[in-house]
Amino acid sequence: MGELRKHADAMSKFLKLEVGQEVEVIYRGFKLIPDSFNDDREVFQYKFEVEGKIKFLETGSTSLAYAMDAVEEGQVIKIGKEPNKSGTGKYFASIPKEKKIVKEKTKADKKEEEAVDVEKIAEEMGDLDKS
Repeated sequence: MGELRKHADAMSKFLKLEVGQEVEVIYRGFKLIPDSFNDDREVFQYKFEVEGKIKFLETGSTSLAYAMDAVEEGQVIKIGKEPNKSGTGKYFASIPKEKKIVKEKTKADKKEEEAVDVEKIAEEMGDLDKS
């Protein structure tokens, strides 16, 4: 993956996968949304946490929906894209036999982490002042 692609992926709110690529995610739910290419159709919008960031995957894939139906919110899974006949790729979910559930962090949890970071930085700065 090139440097520009890495930056674009980091900035995007969407999970974009190339054929043959697979990534570990935390499933955070889904909803049905209007298809941006066909107003008469709905697609699935999956919400995943990837490396601490929320990313969305929009697809009309029923095979992925069938697989995702067995996944609990907060469960760690792998999402990938495998080759298909058309060459565009087909999404799949790789679900481990042992469930690993990760609770979504609340605003209070995030504030507590920030407070700890500030305390740690202040402590380190105090240590630097003493030297």
